[in-house]
Order: sequence, then structure tokens, then C-alpha cells
Amino acid sequence: MSDPLSFPPIEIMAPVGSYESLMAAVQAGANSVYFGIGKLNMRSRSASNFTVKDLPQIARVCREHGLRSYVTVNTVVYDQEMEEMRAIVDAVRENGLTAIIATDISVIGYARSRGVEVHMSTQTNITNIDAVRFWAKFADVMVTARELNLDQVAAITRQIREEGITGPSGRPVQIEIFVHGALCMAVSGKCYLSLDNFNSSGNRGACLQPCRRPYKVTDRDGEVELEIDNEYIMSPKDLCTIGILDRIVEAGITVMKIEGRGRSADYVKTVVQTYREAVEALRNGTYSEQRVEEWTRRLESVYNRGFWTGYYLGQKMGEWSEKYGSQATKRKVYLGKVTNFYQKIGVTEIAIDSHDLCPGDEVNIIGPTTGVYEGIIAELHLQAGPVEKAKKGEVCSFAVSGVVRRGDKVYKVVDASEVKEDYYPKEEKIGLFNYHTHTHYCDGKGSVDDHVTHALASGFHSLGFSSHAPVPFSNDFALKEEDLDNYCREVRSASKRYHDRIGVYLSLEIDHIPGLTREFGYWKERCGLDYTIGGVHLVRSPDHEGLWFTDGSKQETYDRGLRELFDGDIRKAVAAFYGQTIDMVRQQRPDILAHFDKVRMHNRDRYFSQDEPWYIAWVEAVLDAARDAGCIIEVNTRGLYKKRSDDFFPASWTLPLIRQRGIAVTVSADAHAPGELDLYFREAYDALRKAGFEEVQVRTAGGWTGVPIRNVRVPR
Repeated sequence: MSDPLSFPPIEIMAPVGSYESLMAAVQAGANSVYFGIGKLNMRSRSASNFTVKDLPQIARVCREHGLRSYVTVNTVVYDQEMEEMRAIVDAVRENGLTAIIATDISVIGYARSRGVEVHMSTQTNITNIDAVRFWAKFADVMVTARELNLDQVAAITRQIREEGITGPSGRPVQIEIFVHGALCMAVSGKCYLSLDNFNSSGNRGACLQPCRRPYKVTDRDGEVELEIDNEYIMSPKDLCTIGILDRIVEAGITVMKIEGRGRSADYVKTVVQTYREAVEALRNGTYSEQRVEEWTRRLESVYNRGFWTGYYLGQKMGEWSEKYGSQATKRKVYLGKVTNFYQKIGVTEIAIDSHDLCPGDEVNIIGPTTGVYEGIIAELHLQAGPVEKAKKGEVCSFAVSGVVRRGDKVYKVVDASEVKEDYYPKEEKIGLFNYHTHTHYCDGKGSVDDHVTHALASGFHSLGFSSHAPVPFSNDFALKEEDLDNYCREVRSASKRYHDRIGVYLSLEIDHIPGLTREFGYWKERCGLDYTIGGVHLVRSPDHEGLWFTDGSKQETYDRGLRELFDGDIRKAVAAFYGQTIDMVRQQRPDILAHFDKVRMHNRDRYFSQDEPWYIAWVEAVLDAARDAGCIIEVNTRGLYKKRSDDFFPASWTLPLIRQRGIAVTVSADAHAPGELDLYFREAYDALRKAGFEEVQVRTAGGWTGVPIRNVRVPR
């Protein structure tokens, strides 16, 4: 393998879930990138997914840097999604991206009819040469099943060479395998565990990963508990093949794929760079055990669940994670943002929002154009001159060896043990909090005391009550005017009685219906509210008398209102909903903006797809208004546990858009019963982390304050 003339060209394929990751892949020396668009890909619930509007910019970046570009369209596709699928494939063709990665034969057939190159996804489960012969009619590149060992893969590549099996391009079929990243316990990732437990399908890119949780085995009566070797009995360690890369090349593999579209830009840069170095070492004869140890240590410094070599060496049983989450030896601690960069002298200025910075500290600076800058602080300056430490609230400067940009995020890189002991000590940890809670005074269940008692038993930090404000017409969901004083009195009484154990706050969820409902300021003054929540449940039609109730428990109510009030025109109905929401945000300026995309409830792609440009434009308009009004946006989990939607409110794909605008977030369950107070909170916090959020908003006696997400005791 050390003869450069006989060494095959090796493609290293990088996962990309954001522009930061895209630039990190460029910096690290990737040959190609793969990424998803919208919801027809196997990471559709990942924090970051691009939209069709991003394709021109991605294509331009890839062309400028000589990267091949692959779009994943690899979920199961249903009849009602054909138009969306075709629009994605057409956009790939129009923008000159290299290929799509697909599984569903409808996607493959349409792509071939449009002259778009196809690569077979791992979901196709290719395990033998007959499958290769069949799919060669459609695809030039194929991923073999992750369950194959290297001898089986080598036999396939050998037969491809001997038989001269070619793809549609006329070139020999290439075999691609995963070399690094997360593994699923199911065969080729075809798992029904998330669908069965949470009605959220892994085969639709919406896996909620119940396999990653710890489990114990008990009898049905709860009297006997069996001891097992490992709580994480369904969570495999991550794949790492850096130590067997020579055998992978010898097996005839020419495309090495790295998993991790939901992971951070520094992960992408470190992993791609490491495998690039290893491939070059194989090429020039310097690949050695000592270097493998060095590379492994580097790979251990970024997100991982522990490592094993998968099934490639013939191992029959998986190796399981020993604990929840990442076992990385290093962690990023958020410091602040770049406020200025002086290119001529190579100096950056940053505003420190948290922690402190000293000479000798390692930093990462990450941005959508910058990618990942890595450096060590040699000398640190404040306005008065050099210092030994810059603290929270100060603006400092230091020399950098590359280009960074205003708005880039700055992190200090520290040992994982330091993060636990020094940066986020145990006393800083706080319990959960929920500021969207309904009682029996409106359409909820349980008294104020019932909710507080449950919250205390669950270790909550604070709880906010937000029964629906009275509305001037007959209904069965809002507070009655005659009950308002009693409601306020009960919440205030609980706040006093429990003040030394939990923060209890008074609010109302206030509907905005132009010409019908009162101003938010009226309710705030009338009740002495600690904060306000704004939400649109009832939408006025511009053409008919009546209100469209988007929030009902029955799909028929949603459908009937659409027919009768908007003549079945979903675009007109959506425009009315979002127009009313934007008016509410601009005129009433609620502290918290609730479920701003609830118009998609009961939709489930029956009337529109969230990837359609007109719909995305409305979402972005609401977010711009929320940013300008200074609203906090709640990540509301009710859409998941009530099964009226297939995602949070707002949908997961909007979280990166919220983060990009610098809008603060909090997490709520929109609880209507004490037992709902923290449902799906772990999934919500996971989604926020993946979207790049560092903190969430918490209510205290002094007002709203940001708390690092890692300081919140989230249930596992």
C-alpha cells in the first residue's frame, strides 16, 4: 500500500448539517459532503437541515473548493410526498449538485429520468453481489450494509472488478462504507422502536432514540429487578476504523463515509482531518501503530459514545455504551462572540458573555463562513493593555493566525473533567422549569396545588401558571371572568407558601383576535402578571364570519373550518394565521411566543409541506417579528405527546433559524394536567443542543435570565 502509483484514489465524505460544518469539511480536506433538505432524509429531525433555498450557496461553495456534493433523499416516500420529492430532485439538477443518496425506488426512478446521478443509501441493505448487479442499473456508488465484515465486502469488490460491473455512467461501481460515527442497533438502521413508543419513525428521519436511554429489567409487579451488566443495552458505541484503515483499503473500498450530520462543526473538522491524515499516511507508507494511537486520542477529544470497530472484523455481538451522551475527553465552553476582526494585524476582539479567558487557553472560533478556527491564546489584551485574565462582561483582544468574522461564536476548549468540576459545579445545577401550565380553571386538569406538588416531586426549579385568558364569547377552553380573581389568588398563595422550595409565577396565555380580545396590557395590569404568553388559537377569516379553531382535538373541526371559512384554500388560511400572529407580536409584545406554527396541527402534509417556499417565508416573517419585539420563543412539546402533530411547536427545522436570529428560547410542555409537566423535555433539550443553543431562559424573582443548558437537570 505504500506505492503511490498503486494506491487507489480514496474519497473522504463528510457529514454536513450547517454552514459551519460545510466550511469545517472544506478546511479538513474532505473530498465530498452529504447533507439533507427538508424532511425526506434520515436526519430530518436533526437540528440543522438545509432547505431548497440553500442549494445555490452550497453548490457554489463546493464548486469553489472542488468538493462533490450529495443530497440525501433516503427516507420512505409516500404518494402525498411525490411533488415535494420531485421538487428536491429537480433543484439538485438545476443547481448542479453531484448526486442524490436514495433508497426508495420512486426517488431513484425519478432521478434517473431527470439525469441526476444516484448513490444507494445504507437503508437499501446491500449484502451480496446479486444486489450490486441489480442496483448497478441505477447507481454508480453503493453503501454496503454495516453488518457485513470486511471479507464479505472484499468479495463483493473483487467480483465487481472481475465481472466489470458498471453503473449508468459506464464506470465501475464504487463501494462505499461508513468508517466513523454513530451506529444503530437495528439492521441497516431499519428500526421501529421510536415509532412504536413515540409515534415518531426512525425510517422517516424522526428517530427520538429511545435505544440511547438506560434500562432496567423488572417483573410486571415491580417486585423483582434483575441485575444486568450495562444499563445501555441497546445503545452501541460509535464506529471507529482508524486502526483498521489499511484493511479497509485492501478490501477495495474507495469511498469512506463519516456519520454525523447532527454533530458540531468542530467534530466534522477533527474527524475528517484525522481520516485524511491516515489515508495520506497509508499512501506514503507512514501509517503505524504509534500514529493510530495518536489519531485515536484526537478522535476521542470530540463527541463519541466510546469506540469499537463495528462488525468489520467479524464480531457477532455489538459493544454497548457505558453511559449516556458523549464521552469526549474535551469539551467546548461557550465564552462569547467576535465583535471585531482587524485583518491587517491579525487580531480579533471578543465580548465575553460567560466564564473567563487567560493566556495559554485553547479556543475554537466557529462561524458559517469561518468554519472552525483553532488556536492557543499567546497574549491577552484589554483596552488598558495586556492582562492575565479577561472576565465575563469584558471585551478583550488577542492575535489569531486565520480569518474570523463578526458574530462568530468563541469557545474555550477544556478537559471534560474540568467542565464538570470547575465550569459547571454541582451547586449551579438547577431543576426543570415549565412556564406554560393550565389548570382546571380553563381546559386543564388539577388545581394549582396539584401542579406544584407534582413539580416539587419532580425536582422543578420553577413553575409558571398560564391559564387561557377570558374571551368575549361562549367557549369551553378559557377562564371565565368570574373565576379570574380566584385563579390569581390561588397562584399568588402558592407562590408565598412554596417560595423557599420552588418559584411559582402568575401568567395568562392570551389570545389575540383583532376586534374581539382585549390588549395584553389590560390583563397584565388587571392581574399583576409576572409575564405574558401570546398564542393564536382562533383565526379570523377575511371573507366569512366566524373563527377557525386550529387547536381542537378533532381533525374534523380543523377541516371544517378550512372549508367553510377559507373555501378550502390552505394558503389563504395559513396567511391569515401567520398574519394574525405577526400582528400580535408587533402590537402586544408578549414575553413568550407560544406555538407560533400551530397551524400545521392536524396537517401532517395533508394540505401543505413545510418545505414549500411560501410556507418557509411566513415562518421567517414571524421569526423576524419575534426578534424585533424581543420575544422568548418556547419549544413546546405538546405536539409530540398529544399525537396531533409529528414534532415540537415550533418544528425542529425552525430551531436553527431561531438561533441564527439570536432569539432566546425556553422549554415548556403546555401542560394540561400535572403528569404532563415535563413530557418529552429530554428530546426538546437534545434538539436545542443539536441546533447549537447554549442556554435557555429561566424566570426568577428578578426577571428572565439565561442558564446554560448543561446546567439544567434534564431527565435521561
